[in-house]
Amino acid sequence: MDMSRSFTYMFDDESWLSKILIGGIIGVVPILNFASLGYMLDATKRVTEGVPTPLPEWGEDFGGKFVRGLLAIVAVLIYEIPIIAIACISGLISSLLAGGAGAFDSDAAAAGAGGLAGLVTICLQCLIFLYAIVMIVWLPAVLIRFAVKGDFGAMFQFGEIWGFIRAKLGDYLLAILLYVVASIIAGFGIIACGVGVLFTSFWAYLVLAFLLGNVWRGADLQAA
Repeated sequence: MDMSRSFTYMFDDESWLSKILIGGIIGVVPILNFASLGYMLDATKRVTEGVPTPLPEWGEDFGGKFVRGLLAIVAVLIYEIPIIAIACISGLISSLLAGGAGAFDSDAAAAGAGGLAGLVTICLQCLIFLYAIVMIVWLPAVLIRFAVKGDFGAMFQFGEIWGFIRAKLGDYLLAILLYVVASIIAGFGIIACGVGVLFTSFWAYLVLAFLLGNVWRGADLQAA
């Protein structure tokens, strides 16, 4: 699997410049930027199908791109509910324990209550950190399954998602790592007074599309 091509494949498209420029502009417009995620999902699907130049046309099914991007965001937010819940519980417990410390008669008791609040906060923050790490590994597989199946429910078929990750674990983790590299490279667009990052960030999106599409395609061919 030629993952190195993920950084350059988009330039094989004759209209690559306009497609990336449009994607970069749409990507910074609130709400409308859902379409940029939908575009990435469409590109991913085309990669899984082995299309030589997988960048879709922006003018084709723009509404569909928007809806697919919106649904993907909704799914990601659902997956983030545990993080939000834990953060709220952490804040509530810390406030209760810290506020209750003032009710103690001795400084030692108050200090003990404050220390307990700090310990609870640290434990819950560690839990949030661990869950976030799991999501970093899990969510790309969720997105690629949605890209291929086109069904909102496919993003919550945990057994199938885990089976895909497990089947191609090495390539899958490498794809995530290379996307991180692409994101770091995209960050250098900030040097151009923040303007360049608009387009390099969308380029990184396209890198992820190619990486995930190839991992899925490899797993699919292997199964066949």
